[in-house]
Amino acid sequence: MVALGERFLYGSEIAGSLVIGLIFIGTALSGDTAADMRWKLIIGAVLCFSFSLVFLVMYMNSVKDRQKKRIS
Repeated sequence: MVALGERFLYGSEIAGSLVIGLIFIGTALSGDTAADMRWKLIIGAVLCFSFSLVFLVMYMNSVKDRQKKRIS
């Protein structure tokens, strides 16, 4: 049961940061924003994608630790 909650938590964090990053990319690529604002939005999107990667690595490490505890 704990693993299910942990999966949901990490999954929602990853999905949320990816969606926010995609919104930033969409806003940057639309013609309504100024050139200097586009770079700020793209940097924000890269940061969001980096956060999702960090959450993914944290989840993978916790799964590996749980599997090591089961084997031991």
